[in-house]
Amino acid sequence: MIITESDDRLREHLMLTRGYQWVQGAQGDPFALLLRSDNQDPDALRVRVREQGPVFHSITGTWVTGDHALGSRILADPGCGPRHPGVEGPQEHLITYATSTQRFCHVLALEDAFLNLDRAACERLAMTAEAAMGPEALEPYTKDARGFCEQRLEDLRGAVDLMSDYAAPTAAALVGKLLGLGQDDRDRFTALARGLAPVLDSTVCPPSATSARHMSAALSATRELLSARLEERRQERQNDLLSAFTRTASEEDALALAMVTSVAGVEVLANLVANTMAALLERPEQWELVRRDPGMAGQAVEETLRHDPPVRLHSLITQHEVELAGETVPADSHVVVVVDAANRDPGVCSDPDTFDLTRTAAPHLTLPVSLPVGLAGRVARFGATAAVGALAVRRPTVTATEPPTRHLRSPVVGRVARQPVSL
Repeated sequence: MIITESDDRLREHLMLTRGYQWVQGAQGDPFALLLRSDNQDPDALRVRVREQGPVFHSITGTWVTGDHALGSRILADPGCGPRHPGVEGPQEHLITYATSTQRFCHVLALEDAFLNLDRAACERLAMTAEAAMGPEALEPYTKDARGFCEQRLEDLRGAVDLMSDYAAPTAAALVGKLLGLGQDDRDRFTALARGLAPVLDSTVCPPSATSARHMSAALSATRELLSARLEERRQERQNDLLSAFTRTASEEDALALAMVTSVAGVEVLANLVANTMAALLERPEQWELVRRDPGMAGQAVEETLRHDPPVRLHSLITQHEVELAGETVPADSHVVVVVDAANRDPGVCSDPDTFDLTRTAAPHLTLPVSLPVGLAGRVARFGATAAVGALAVRRPTVTATEPPTRHLRSPVVGRVARQPVSL
């Protein structure tokens, strides 16, 4: 695996990948600019992606779409999946000075994150996830989750960073609580979550070598922690998600679902809270709706999933030759659905650039259950609804003091770095 290469070899791979993406972005390719993820205006890039037509072949070698109908078809098509056809083991492409081609579909494999599960595995896990984390399954936890989030607001007053002081630690602690981790384990889980934050982005955008090593170590430690607790639940089940996973899933599938929930679920949840509050605080009339009726927190979260998604692209590989909008795409090709462009496709949503809680729910492609990241969508929605609702109840006068800033090298999540507010 690339992550187990020497420091020099790992650094070479990451620096060359970054260099290739930078040069290709300098040529004006909108997808390369998305991957570069520097200070480009995301709204402008979103428009440029859609202007290329239903699908275009980027100079990076990737086939890209921002069309909602085509994106929906790709995500549902078994002919497109996270893994390369016929390739067992880690999905990765080591880039060196001697490499003649570059592929950006699996910059870092990080197999312990279970983000490269094939379609068959996702279908199996979707059934377990629905039983354990579907709306009916999570409903009994609603009051407790809201109270948990409200309690975390008790000591937060005045000038705070909504992301680092509330959204991120609350996301990790709440997911840990739902999984069934004890207090000491939750504290460790929350600390590990900080190291896991860049994992989703690192699938297509190279982190620093130091960050890559930290992610690998955090993944190993998280896997070790969850494996031990899953084994305990097999011996004595409790009223928690880990126990629910063990009831219907194999040992490997239970671990996969626990890891996806921990890695993707925490990071998506944290940024979904941050994005939802940013959208609401930028539009006082929308925040007023939630203040008056905290039950509308769920609608705010769902509109954010469409308008400002915490997952901005889905990366897949064609399992065989496919036809996309009249283009013949060979087997083993990289295909990307640009989610935030597709979600604002005017063909499926009226006035798509307007954030409106009162609109009839519009279809979006942010968290499809056909992909591993979508399996974590249930807990992300649930947790974000609780966290936003808690703010409406306990801190209804919250105001933004500066616009949020986002991390560079974050093309998938658009991770919020700072979100100064006054509580």
